[in-house]
Amino acid sequence: MKQVFIIFLLTLPSFIKAQNLLQCDSLFISCCIFDSLGSNTISIYVANPSSELFDYPGFILLDDNMDTIAKETVNYFGIGVWPQAHTMTFLAPLTLPFSGTLELHTLFYQEFACSFPFTITDTATSVPEILSEEAYIIFPNPCAGELQVMQLNEKRNDEVMFSIVDIAGREVLRVKKEQLPATVLLNGIPPGLYVLQITNAHDQLLQFQKVIVVE
Repeated sequence: MKQVFIIFLLTLPSFIKAQNLLQCDSLFISCCIFDSLGSNTISIYVANPSSELFDYPGFILLDDNMDTIAKETVNYFGIGVWPQAHTMTFLAPLTLPFSGTLELHTLFYQEFACSFPFTITDTATSVPEILSEEAYIIFPNPCAGELQVMQLNEKRNDEVMFSIVDIAGREVLRVKKEQLPATVLLNGIPPGLYVLQITNAHDQLLQFQKVIVVE
């Protein structure tokens, strides 16, 4: 399978939210990298800014007929704050564009946690750079009025796009910065929990993390 990067699950919002169980509302999921851990695999990135651990999580990708397309081998004790790569192995062919369901199970698939409507477009770009919580430093956090962004690798001072998304999956701010360090103004954004997404000029996800805005 050719290794490609699918930009995001939905055009708007950039993150999907759980539609059924309240305990899953904290999860943010982005998609996808094919063949990330060898051929015949697909990886999603999952972040969890809540205190809910989701013990020993495993994801299953289902098509519209509820047939299993791909399944993850459980590798994590829980889902943490920083984006984790959850890699599923294909059990059946995947045809793009894809529309189906992503299920999250816990305790080595003993318990069902929640399901998400899941769409993969057929818009592909090149393979993204590896997500890293250490690529950029975001401070202060919690913040009021503005964020400061610094890049740890000074050799990579490319144009980047900052997008802030609320817990309902709505994009509340989008701004481009041609050089770092930079200041991201948060004018008009009410207090609350958000996710800051950083992408490059090719719409490739570089980093995302939770941001708390205070008065």
